[in-house]
Amino acid sequence: MSGETHVVRLTKTDIMELKKVIDSVVTVAAHGIFYRTGIAIGQRISTSSRGSDYFHDVAEILKKEGWIKEIKFSEDGTVIAKGSIEIEPSNIESCHILRGIISAIYQKHLNTKNVFCTEYKCESLGNPHCEFKIESEVI
Repeated sequence: MSGETHVVRLTKTDIMELKKVIDSVVTVAAHGIFYRTGIAIGQRISTSSRGSDYFHDVAEILKKEGWIKEIKFSEDGTVIAKGSIEIEPSNIESCHILRGIISAIYQKHLNTKNVFCTEYKCESLGNPHCEFKIESEVI
């Protein structure tokens, strides 16, 4: 069975319900679980880039898979995203899976595992976009 690939399509509603269930069971640890899940997804996406423009390639994959509607990566580690699948009205930043995905993308780009992604602005809070910042060598 190892090496088999199954593609499963989840809707935004499916993902949000799954996040609610996990959050209700493990509360505080849920954000870390979502972040680590995003890292696993991001590792797959980061190795799918075949062209010479890495950030463009991974942005296209993220859009094609439906994780976001728009995303812009920068060399300084600032990422602007619009239309994350994780957006819903909230009183805190909510894009934990996307944070993990972005972290894994920069891990490959910077060739280090010592990368952490923080969300500073979130559409869930009424901002016009989500804004993330990569910090490396923080661990």
